Amino acid sequence: MKIELESKRHSLIITLRLLVILAMIALAGSATPERTPDAMPPSQVSESTWRQADDDIIAELRAATVTARNFAREKMGRWKQLAMEKAEADFIP
Repeated sequence: MKIELESKRHSLIITLRLLVILAMIALAGSATPERTPDAMPPSQVSESTWRQADDDIIAELRAATVTARNFAREKMGRWKQLAMEKAEADFIP
């Protein structure tokens, strides 16, 4: 009796494992990506559009350079002023 119960339990475990494996295979098969559509050809952009984009980029870069230069000069001027004040206070009696 005990052996029969263990045998049935063993075959139940094997059956459950088989069902889990089959379910995983079915899910894996349905999870594969569909065929991707063919890539579209690149769109044509006119030369004048590229020229305008380049000009806009150059203008923005020049404006950013001026802003960065002014910021750096301001910070360096403040640092120089603080360094001179500290030097005067610490080294000049």
